Amino acid sequence: MEKVSWGSLLSDSYDILWKSIIRPPRSQYELSDLGPQKFRLASQVYSREDFYLKNDREMRLSCSLFRSFPKRHQNRCVIFLHGNCSSRVEAIDVLPVILPKNLMLCCLDLSGSGHSEGEFISLGHFEEKDLQVLIQHLRSLGVSHVGLWGRSMGAATSILRAAEDWSISAVVLDSPFSSLALVAQELVNSQIPIPEFLMNLALRRVRQEILERASFDIEELQPIRCAPRARSPALFATATDDDFILPHHTYDLHHAWGSEIRKLVTFEGGHNGVRPKWFLEEAAEFMASKLGQSFAAAPAQPQMPQMPQMPQMPQMPRPEVKELQDPMLLPPPPPEEASKVKRRTQSDVALQLITMGFSQDIAEEAARHFQSPEDAVEWTLKQTTQIAKDSAEALDSSLAQKLRAPKPVQSFKAVAVLPEVEAAAAAAGRALRDLAIRDVEQGLLHQLLELGFAPGPAREAARRSSSVESAVAWLAETT
Repeated sequence: MEKVSWGSLLSDSYDILWKSIIRPPRSQYELSDLGPQKFRLASQVYSREDFYLKNDREMRLSCSLFRSFPKRHQNRCVIFLHGNCSSRVEAIDVLPVILPKNLMLCCLDLSGSGHSEGEFISLGHFEEKDLQVLIQHLRSLGVSHVGLWGRSMGAATSILRAAEDWSISAVVLDSPFSSLALVAQELVNSQIPIPEFLMNLALRRVRQEILERASFDIEELQPIRCAPRARSPALFATATDDDFILPHHTYDLHHAWGSEIRKLVTFEGGHNGVRPKWFLEEAAEFMASKLGQSFAAAPAQPQMPQMPQMPQMPQMPRPEVKELQDPMLLPPPPPEEASKVKRRTQSDVALQLITMGFSQDIAEEAARHFQSPEDAVEWTLKQTTQIAKDSAEALDSSLAQKLRAPKPVQSFKAVAVLPEVEAAAAAAGRALRDLAIRDVEQGLLHQLLELGFAPGPAREAARRSSSVESAVAWLAETT
C-alpha cells in the first residue's frame, strides 16, 4: 500500500487557513468612496478631514475625521473600527446616526488594511496599538470623551484596548471573537471532515506559520481573557445566523464583561450582512448617552465562562503482547466461531480508529477492509487526505465568501456642498462669532457703566476683556 506522508497532509488547507487569518484580500477603494469632503445630512453641514499617523512600528495609518462645519468645539468622538478584509469605508453606514447626535466620527484603515501600510493583519494584536495611537492623537486635539464602535476584528481590537484604557466612555461590539484559535478550529471543522488529532496537527502548523510571518501567536489572542478587566459600558451584538464567528463568542464575552452596564442584542444577516436600521440607531443612542459619563469606579464581578478545550491528540493504544504460535499447527476454527472472531476484530479495529478521532462511518469502512490496525490507519489516512484535498477548494471558496468586506449601504443622501454654499456657511459662522463677541462687549460695557466708570474707558475695557474682573483690573492700571 502506498504510504501516506503526514508532513504533506492537508498542505493546501494549511495555506488557505493561514492566509485567511493574516492576509485576506485587501480592501480596494478610492478616497471618493468616502464621499465629498463637505456634505449635508438633512440641514446640517459636515466636513471630512483626512490625515495620517504613524504607529509604533513606523507604519503609516490612513485616517478620516467627520465633524460639524464650520468647526465648533466638539469634545465627544466615536472611533469606528472595521473588520478584517475591510476598511474605513465601512464607517459610512454609521455616519447618519452618529453625526446628528453632536458626536464626531473618526475612522482609520488598521495596519495591513485598506490604504494603511503593513503586509499582514493580526486580528487585533497589533491593531490595538494602532487604536492607542489614534486615541492619543484625538486627545491632543481636545477630545475628552471617546467611544469605540468595532465590528469583527475591530470589535476584538476594541476589547483589547478597553481592558487597558478605562477612560473609554463606551463600546459597541458587533460580532467579536473570544479566541482566535477557537475560531480557526471551528472554521476548519465546519468545512473539512478530518479527525481531531489531524486538526491539532493543522492548527499547530498554522500557528507556527503565522508566528514566523506576522510575529504574533494566535493562541495568545484571546479577548475573553481581557474582557473581565474592561470597565466601559458595552453594547454587544451578533447575528444569530453568523457561521463565520459563531454567536457563542459574543455571548461568552458579554457574560465575562467587567462592567455591570452591558447589553446584548441579536439580529439576522450573517457575519457581513447589512445591519438593521434599529440596531444602528440604538447603538448611536447608546454612544450619545454614555459619552461624557464616568463608570470606571464601579466594576462588576463577572464570572469567566468555561472555554472549550482544544482537543488533545489521543495516544495509540498499546497492543497486548502475546506468545505467538504457528497457525499451521492449530486446528481451523468452526465457521460460526470464525465469523465471531472476524466481527470482533472489525469491532476492535473500528474502535481504535474512532479513539484516534476518525469518524465512525470511515472507521467501520476501514475495519471491513483490513484486519490489521496499521493497514486500516494507513487506508483511512489516505482516504481522509483525499477528502481534505477535495475540500480545500470548497474551503477557499467559502472563506472568500465569508471574508468579503461588506459594502456600505449608503441609505442616506450625502449631498456635496457647493463652493458658494461653503463660502456662505463660513461667512455665516464668522457673523455669528462677531455677534457673540459684540453681545459680550455690550454686556461688559453695561456692567462697567453701572459701576461708575466713564463711557470712553469703559468701552475700551469691554473691547479688551472677557470678564468684568479683567476689565476692572485693566481700568485700574490705566487710569
